Amino acid sequence: MAARLGSTVPRVYTPPLRPLEPRSEETERWTLGYQVCDFAEHVLRMPLLPWQQWFMVHGLELLDDGSFRFKTLVLLVARQNGKSTISLVLGLYALYVLRWGTVLGVAQGLDTAEEILDLASELVTATEEDDDGEEQPLRPWLADQVAKVVAINGKRALLLRGRRRWKVKAASRAAARGFSGDLILFDELREQRNWLAWGAVTKSTMARPHALILAMSNAGDVMSVVLKQLRRIAHLALGDPDGICELTPLEKYALAADDAAADEASADTVFLAEWSAAPGRAKGDRAGWCEANPSLGYLIDERTVLGAYQTDPEWVFRCLDVATPTLTRRGCVPMGDIAVGDQVKGVNGEWVNVVGKSPVHTGRTCYRVTLNDGRSVVCDEGHLWTVSDRRRPGRVETLRTSELIDRGVTYYNPSMGYDVRNFTLPKVEPLDGPEVDLPVHPYLLGLWLGDGSKHAAMVFVEARDRAHIERRIVECGGTVTTSAKDSENCYRIGFQVGGYGRFTGALRALGVLKNKHIPDIYLTASREQRLQLLQGLMDSDGTIHKKTGRSTFTNTDMRLIRGARSLVRSLGWKTSELDGGEYGKRGHKLRFDVSFTTRPDDMLPATLPRKLANLRASRSRRDVRPATIARIETVPSVPVCCIKVDAPDSLFLAGDLIPTHNTEVLCQWPDGAIESPYPPGTWDACANEPVDGPSGPRLADEDTLAGPLVAAIDVTDDKSRAHVVIAGYRADGRPQIEHRASRVGTHWIEGYLSSPEVERRLTCVTGQERGAPVSAVLADLRASDDFTLPVVEWGGQDMLNSYTDFFALVTSGRLAHNAQPGLDAPASMAATRRLGGVDVIDRRGSPCDASPLIAAVGAVWLLDHQPVVEIRDPIPPPPKVGVVGGADGGSREVSLLTMSF
Repeated sequence: MAARLGSTVPRVYTPPLRPLEPRSEETERWTLGYQVCDFAEHVLRMPLLPWQQWFMVHGLELLDDGSFRFKTLVLLVARQNGKSTISLVLGLYALYVLRWGTVLGVAQGLDTAEEILDLASELVTATEEDDDGEEQPLRPWLADQVAKVVAINGKRALLLRGRRRWKVKAASRAAARGFSGDLILFDELREQRNWLAWGAVTKSTMARPHALILAMSNAGDVMSVVLKQLRRIAHLALGDPDGICELTPLEKYALAADDAAADEASADTVFLAEWSAAPGRAKGDRAGWCEANPSLGYLIDERTVLGAYQTDPEWVFRCLDVATPTLTRRGCVPMGDIAVGDQVKGVNGEWVNVVGKSPVHTGRTCYRVTLNDGRSVVCDEGHLWTVSDRRRPGRVETLRTSELIDRGVTYYNPSMGYDVRNFTLPKVEPLDGPEVDLPVHPYLLGLWLGDGSKHAAMVFVEARDRAHIERRIVECGGTVTTSAKDSENCYRIGFQVGGYGRFTGALRALGVLKNKHIPDIYLTASREQRLQLLQGLMDSDGTIHKKTGRSTFTNTDMRLIRGARSLVRSLGWKTSELDGGEYGKRGHKLRFDVSFTTRPDDMLPATLPRKLANLRASRSRRDVRPATIARIETVPSVPVCCIKVDAPDSLFLAGDLIPTHNTEVLCQWPDGAIESPYPPGTWDACANEPVDGPSGPRLADEDTLAGPLVAAIDVTDDKSRAHVVIAGYRADGRPQIEHRASRVGTHWIEGYLSSPEVERRLTCVTGQERGAPVSAVLADLRASDDFTLPVVEWGGQDMLNSYTDFFALVTSGRLAHNAQPGLDAPASMAATRRLGGVDVIDRRGSPCDASPLIAAVGAVWLLDHQPVVEIRDPIPPPPKVGVVGGADGGSREVSLLTMSF
């Protein structure tokens, strides 16, 4: 039977104004695509696949005056089908044939944009040996025009003669600042959660009449704001073939959340070519494979897709042992306990969102995959791994566990004379994140864990280190209380932190008193805090070897050693396998080592001068290269499950920071993968229903606030936007919340709350008192002589109780609110985290702006905790409008029923 081929023509696309196929003198007049295909085949020597040719021909359609019909080309196709080739060919054609001045590659992850640029640079500078054995340009016409290839100091650029250039930028609001672009290659469009980066990049083309934007992506989700709007524009012009054009309130919020950038595109300027599986197709539907994978039968082997989706959902074939500990913001959590809304670490060191969770499966064939440094994880036969195959240099592939076994984990290398490991995993960057509020200073905890008394605030140090350690204790907020000789070369140092018994009390609360280990909260702390913890460990029980410069932490407690190994790896250093050896007069105890070597210009793993004197940064690639797979062994079957993350590369860290994979092949949009913080339907049940009025929908009289109001403020995690939510009581006694203001930055808050029309109805204001972006704003309000409203403290147990009370109000239907997207979005999809035994809204971990919902919780709490104050003016009639931030930073008034932010 003939091999199944992917669809050349996309399932959904913008039709041409006139026939563009087959190729003829007439059709060549109306498209530049045929010239691009010729350029790819005859100049670049890389013929395009049928679907790629179709895209070029139809996407580069010309008008009567010879200009491009479309300003924006949207390419939607499943991963690993050849989007990179489209970018590569179009970018080089623009530079060499059209002689455009600037090609700009943009992606959420800079590595993605750099990869295409590197391919382009390698292609135009490639050489081959002539008959005399001398290197000659493989493509002389291309090479002769190269002025310089920049690949230093973390920068990438291809510079051609005539001031032509190809540069790359990470997607951000500053991505295209400072220059105009002719061709924008915008990859990973699904990752754009707001219009900031898109608006900045597209504005760089305004001065170029012939400019073109190529936007590429796999299928998105509910928060893929830019991709969703561009796709909707094209579908709307086609009669809404998939039924996606009717927007929900949540989608309206997402699309209108930032500025007018969403309105700049239109059906006249947007070309869509969408290779995706039709809605409702099953994962194993072969027709869906062809619809979403146009390279099927050319680049993609049907056997690979068949193996993954033959009978079961995709989750079955990419699962890990449910007991696999995985680092989340909640600490190390078994894979089976991870939930949608959690965050796990990606290989770039940043947190990524969990947007899907599989069922638990049993009876699968399972394997233990062990790395060269001793780490291991149990997975099923279909779990996916992104690897570099040593026998296929330059290629990065995503393979199932069974395919790794078929290829051979090791092979005999005749030139080396021994077996070598075949598969290398992706490099894992040092984990990073914001500082967290730790109960014990990380350096003091590390010092105590290494050489401290199990039950007291006391450490044992060598006599020669005494002065340095005492000074470090004081620098970390402690007070030395005793310092006495314990033996000839050892001193016993007692100390306090914040008063007698507080240090040991904090240790007891952490669960480490008489039970030494590294608590999870310290493994999820910032990079600097984790480094301080390691420095404490190394200053106490660490050694930096004089001969090799290699750092080693030694201890007899296996649990502490395992934590130290994870700590070192989280900082980006490669560690050894766990080495054990007997010590003591009778050799009756085992000690274990964690060894690692630092890189040039790296962080200092210790602070003791005598240890740092032995430190020599490694320049050997062997010490720092990524992990390899050492062996794969069959194990008894265990329950397995997996998660789906929103990382651009689909990678996350499982087990002891092992990079592992999940992916999509059908290019289908998920339906509601993210869970609500409240039971289904309860939030919507609390919404006020508008009634018809002379001028359109309005609030019913019973749905308006009749008395004094309170306000709560909250600020986004990056401090880019602030929100004000008010609360009050209705005539029927129910509490009601309204999202009243949302603007860029925080500078406007005092002026807004002090304005006469707002201030005269407010009695007080609140916000999270400590450890939140809004905390500094509250301090400024208290310090201001011009701000007269009381600022009520909200924090500690009061804050935890308020989340419990707010949840009860929502689930019981006693809370009232208007249908406002600013509140409806986080109430539908905000993530939660466990704090003090209570589920609180996770501002940083949510896939949308959760700040308005946090402010709503604070405002409802303040209703019952407001100070008694005299209202300065008579209470006016309930307002029918709310004041919100305008695009220019000013204010504008809109109906409370239709306002969006």
